[in-house]
Amino acid sequence: MKKIIFLVLVCFFVVGCTKNKDTGINKIAKSEVYDNIATGKYVILDVREEDEYNEGHIANAINISVNSIYEEIEKTLVNKNLNIVVYCRGGSRSLEASKKLVELGYVNVYDMGGIVNWEYDLVK
Repeated sequence: MKKIIFLVLVCFFVVGCTKNKDTGINKIAKSEVYDNIATGKYVILDVREEDEYNEGHIANAINISVNSIYEEIEKTLVNKNLNIVVYCRGGSRSLEASKKLVELGYVNVYDMGGIVNWEYDLVK
């Protein structure tokens, strides 16, 4: 029984957070993000436009649009070793922003994709 529980936990970890060796970008499950919002384990970065952010965002998320990453991110997040979770509406912009962050030298980038299917509360 202990072996089965161990295998289930290993599978959950692999599915919950996996790293693409080619891009250096980790994928992270929405449940992992939700479970750690209050812990401060992750800096949550919303890369949508300001009006989209104002319509509803994840608690404590920082808003820097994908188009402003190069100009704004290093002013806001100086430490390039932070665990940064990136999200947008549908997933395309979060991947683009994640690639930009890795290009700029951020080493712990997690692409959560879009909040379209976010099952938890949003802050308005």
